[in-house]
Amino acid sequence: MLFGKTLLVVLPYSNCIVRLKTAMVGYIGKRVAWRRCVLIFWLCVASCLSVLAQSRASARCFRVMEYNVENLFDCEHDTLKDDLQFTPSGSYEWTPGKYWRKLNAVARGIVLGATQDDEFHVPDIIGLCEVENDSVLHSLTRRSLLRGAGYEYVMTNSPDNRGIDVALLYQPLTFKLLNHYSLRIDTIADMRPTRDILYVKGETFLGELNVFMVHFPSRSRGERATRPFRQEAMNRLCQSLDSICRQEPEAKILIMGDFNDYSDDKTLRQLHERSFVEVTSPERISFPPGIKGTYRYQGLWGSLDHVFVSASLLSSFRSSAIASHPSLVEYDSKYGGMRPYRFFRGPTIYGGYSDHLPILVEFSY
Repeated sequence: MLFGKTLLVVLPYSNCIVRLKTAMVGYIGKRVAWRRCVLIFWLCVASCLSVLAQSRASARCFRVMEYNVENLFDCEHDTLKDDLQFTPSGSYEWTPGKYWRKLNAVARGIVLGATQDDEFHVPDIIGLCEVENDSVLHSLTRRSLLRGAGYEYVMTNSPDNRGIDVALLYQPLTFKLLNHYSLRIDTIADMRPTRDILYVKGETFLGELNVFMVHFPSRSRGERATRPFRQEAMNRLCQSLDSICRQEPEAKILIMGDFNDYSDDKTLRQLHERSFVEVTSPERISFPPGIKGTYRYQGLWGSLDHVFVSASLLSSFRSSAIASHPSLVEYDSKYGGMRPYRFFRGPTIYGGYSDHLPILVEFSY
């Protein structure tokens, strides 16, 4: 039996504190009782999100999250994509049960990633990488633990071979959608079709905000061999940035996503040359204890995820941080230290979230 277990959710915007008190859980078997408590906890979180989403104006803070959720696929085969491994008969044995567990893991990752000092801060916009299609986004916003938060979304429909895309979730009360479209990236020699760049424009308390969400080509064939591919993606991004800045020199612009490059790599220097500032640079971002990036490869931390802003938006910048909730990481038994707690490796489910950690950025208005 469990005595006096208290689950606490602090909801800061409405100054609402929900205490779930299980004074005596009289089920036979501690494990079953605790699982039920956890289920009740997450259901209460979902039901409270709708209240949070409507009490933002008093906070005077615009919150942004960027999160590579690592392969959020449904279990249906798309005949135009190379996604057979994410089917029940594929190498990952991706059954409906696994899909729904992954879906709710992504939702939990967002909630935990936006939780700081036991307080959950509802992001106004959330940029997501590695989401397959409209179906998974609809389920994430309407049928997962996020269903009460009231998020709407836009996404790309890219020619990427694997079928992964980028998306932006937004709170309609604090981000009024004005326009959105995709930017196609032309392929060069030896380059596979890749993810489109998502452009979204919205009216916010900060003023009109131009958002670019990116997921540049990976390093899977080696950093040097794939560098021209990321350069091509950056060239396409810069074309659009230059166009906006020519028409509106003081435009407020935010660029975020998985660039598959580090802060000092050549491709990202093109943004610095255009006076964009990385608000997630090592000098500005807050690192949780034992964590030195958003991604860990062979025991080495690094940040492939970045957020850049225009000079006109920099004055509103308040803070940036890598999500610090302890549930998002696990001990790395091979290399020591901590690493992101992944949902799966191959067909084996580990029960975590993603191989990346979320980034949180706050702006004042």
